[in-house]
Amino acid sequence: MKLNVIIAAAAAAILAASCGILGGTSTTPNPNASGAAAGAALKGLYGQYQADGKVDLKNHNNIINLATLLNNIDGIKNDNTAFVGGLITGSSNLVNTNNQTGVVNGLTSLAGIDLSTVTNAAAQIAAQTAASAAAATAQAQQEAQQQAQTATATTAATTANAAITDAVNSINTTTTEVATAINTLGSIFSLFK
Repeated sequence: MKLNVIIAAAAAAILAASCGILGGTSTTPNPNASGAAAGAALKGLYGQYQADGKVDLKNHNNIINLATLLNNIDGIKNDNTAFVGGLITGSSNLVNTNNQTGVVNGLTSLAGIDLSTVTNAAAQIAAQTAASAAAATAQAQQEAQQQAQTATATTAATTANAAITDAVNSINTTTTEVATAINTLGSIFSLFK
């Protein structure tokens, strides 16, 4: 069980880092790759939107997906054709030839909104997830040697969880920028029905 938690936390941290969340810019080298990353993030957001009936920015996965989307939509400006090709592939054809124009227009609108609170929160979540994974790994290693280390690792995990909660709470969904982004995503999602 503990090993599964460690592996999941490490995978989340690696995914966050590879999607450019920690660096604040896209780490993908070309518009097609940016489109694919944006499409996968959009698909993840849409799946959760279908389950919740709203874009819930208290959900860690939604924050990470939105930050990934935001960090990759600059590819629209570089080469629209390649970006859209990646967007279609990355979204597993959720974005398609019938709705691509509306989706790209919506994403272009998102690119113009200052959502640094979302990307900052995502970076904090990714960092704390990595810290939690490191603490859990240390705990697992130390348990074999000493039971006393359990309290220390548990305290580190509690501290990391508190930092994640603070990051999530830093996103004020009533600010104009975040509310506009949520409305824009709702408009994009209406194209998928």
